[in-house]
Formats: sequence, C-alpha cells, structure tokens
Amino acid sequence: MIKKTQQGITLLEVLIAIVILGVAALGTASLHLQGLSVNRNSLMRTQAAMLANDIIERMYVNIDKAKAGSYNGSFVANASELTAPATDCDDSATSCDTDQLAAYDLYNWRSRVKENLPNATVSITTDASVTPVKTTITAQWDWDAGKSAEEQASEQFVIYL
Repeated sequence: MIKKTQQGITLLEVLIAIVILGVAALGTASLHLQGLSVNRNSLMRTQAAMLANDIIERMYVNIDKAKAGSYNGSFVANASELTAPATDCDDSATSCDTDQLAAYDLYNWRSRVKENLPNATVSITTDASVTPVKTTITAQWDWDAGKSAEEQASEQFVIYL
C-alpha cells in the first residue's frame, strides 16, 4: 500500500501560477499604456514641427512683414476664439496687401494649431536687432494631464529671415 504524504500541492501551484500570470498581465498593460502616451506625444511633436514649417513658409512669402514683426504674438488654442479676417487672400479674384496677407496667414495658421494641437500655447517672436533677423516659434502642449506646467512637452523652432 502506497501512502500519499502530499495533498493539495497541485492547487497551491495553480494559485501561484495565476498570481504570476496576473502580475505579468498588469505589467504588460502598464507598458502598453505608457507606449500609447509616448506615441501621442510623438504625434504632437510631429504636428508642432509641421505647423512651424507652415508658418515659416508663409513668413517667407511675406518676408518684409515677417521681419517687421507682423507675425509676432502668442495664441492659446483652446481659449481663443478666432475671428476671420475681412479679406480672403486665397480667393484669386481678391488682391491682398502685405498687412492683409499677414492677418490672413495668422488666421489660417491659428485655425490649424487649434485643430491639430489641442490645449496648446504657441508664440512667434522676431528679433530684428540681429542680422539675419531671428524668429523663434515656440509650441507647448498638454500631453499628460497629471503633469505640472514645467513638465509639459514643448518644441522650439528658430529660423533666420
């Protein structure tokens, strides 16, 4: 007659395996959420670069007004209501002077910022005291609601006109 001295060990092994699998699943889920957050921030950085490139191209077309600081200003995407300029410079039947073109460019650019970088603050500053004229475009956006203002993501683009 064979005597069994171990009883219930299989159940204990199964419970330990379930705990280990549960911890591994939680770790995997946490990694996935962190990856999504980093991916979203990467998308926002790409959007900021594309938007900076857009306004830079617009400024080169209207370079005299850009050097004069007509494009300077700060804009908060979620707090600002946009007012369309009186002149539609995209209309081929309408001719715009350089002041109207600058206002139209800023309106279009700010509309795109509001659409593509929610909760963003952007600014354009021009330093005409240096040659060539230095223009800085700064974009800051909220990519993690739990972070302080100092920890939020931002990009700065510097061009010389």
